[in-house]
Amino acid sequence: MAAKRIPMRKIREVLRLRLEAGLSIRQISASTKTSVGAIQKLLTRAQALEITWPLPEDLDDGRLAAMLYPGADPTSSSRYQVPDWLTVHQSLKHKGVTKQLLWEEYTAQYPNRCYSYSQYCDRFRHWQKQQRRSMRQIHKAGEKCFIDYCGPTVPIINPQTGEIRTAQVFVAVLGASNYTYAEATWSQGLQDWLMSHVRTFEFFAGVPEMIIPDNLRSGVNKACLADLNQCIRSLLDDLNSRPFRALPGNRKEAFKTLDQPALKALPKHPYEYVEIRRCRVNIDYHIEFSQHHYSVPHQYVGEQVDLHASERLVQIYFRQRQIASHPRSHQYGITTESGHMPTRHQKQQQWSPGRLKNWARDIGPDTLIWVSDRLDEREHPEQAYRVCLGLLNLSKEYPSERLNAGCRIANREGLDRLKHIKAILRSNRDKLPEQLPLHTELPQHHENIRGPKSFH
Repeated sequence: MAAKRIPMRKIREVLRLRLEAGLSIRQISASTKTSVGAIQKLLTRAQALEITWPLPEDLDDGRLAAMLYPGADPTSSSRYQVPDWLTVHQSLKHKGVTKQLLWEEYTAQYPNRCYSYSQYCDRFRHWQKQQRRSMRQIHKAGEKCFIDYCGPTVPIINPQTGEIRTAQVFVAVLGASNYTYAEATWSQGLQDWLMSHVRTFEFFAGVPEMIIPDNLRSGVNKACLADLNQCIRSLLDDLNSRPFRALPGNRKEAFKTLDQPALKALPKHPYEYVEIRRCRVNIDYHIEFSQHHYSVPHQYVGEQVDLHASERLVQIYFRQRQIASHPRSHQYGITTESGHMPTRHQKQQQWSPGRLKNWARDIGPDTLIWVSDRLDEREHPEQAYRVCLGLLNLSKEYPSERLNAGCRIANREGLDRLKHIKAILRSNRDKLPEQLPLHTELPQHHENIRGPKSFH
């Protein structure tokens, strides 16, 4: 049985840790939870191809996989012959042609490389969907940073409401110099945890080789801790300048001579917390994240995409290539970019109830009544756009007078379907003179008319 290939996202991480961070194969293995042998094979291929870091921005997963694994089919095993699904789709439109028949022809042509009938049908369905992520230790300079949350929490009182909330205090200490950083956060959750690291490295103006954490609880909250952190910052300078008890100097001096020169440079762009989700594009070319729907180009309906959500942006990738980007919304709703919509949907989006009524008013008062009734009878006016736009198309075939007359008849007879108006116009009923109801005046005096006195 062939060994399972390393996922593309992990391949990129292995290359980064080796080519940018300079970690050993065993360190990469521990970090990525990948076998040493698999990493060795991957790096050997990368070295032969003279791959460097960072990778080119236009190098998507498909091209990278083709470079590292030439001749491999990224979607299926090479032992199978993949049918031409478009031809299958077109053939099924012919009378008497079935999937069973097409599969039998396929197996006759490729007897040793064919899918079973169930596999054949499953893959065809997938294609159809596509159409529509306490011992004294000696620490080396710049090697280790110990991080933890200190035990006691800090109460913060809201001056307006009197509400008391407790803040967690995050502490980071460099191993060689004991140079210390601390800050307060609302929780020990993942986002607070990661962003505390970002601010720690900014404070140190560099990055240690290793982070040594303690076990942490998780939970996520958000609020502003600016005042408390300002107080902590002022205390940090005093702490780091305080003389050692048994050694000459202090933490700040030791940091400048030991850790600071040995730290690795900060990345060019600061880290931003990003949630990554893998999801499938719905039939309405939107994906859902945190109770909000974001659009992608309609060509990707049915595909699996990777969603990257930061505090400000939602970015969507297909095979490592960005296909959509939206400002993040923290409210329930829908964000749709017009360019992502099919042409017919873009045209429909240009209309509104007010615009439709203005157009109907230009045709005539009876047309306005008919269009207004269709818009008002629906819970969502958008549901009536199709029939109103159908009436608009009729104005290209018939003059305004006839179309308005057809709507007048439809209003009088309670006809609410577009096909009724079409029938009226095609049969020329609108051209017939309107028949007014007949009112016959009966004579008041006639020999056959008798009054009440004639009856006893």
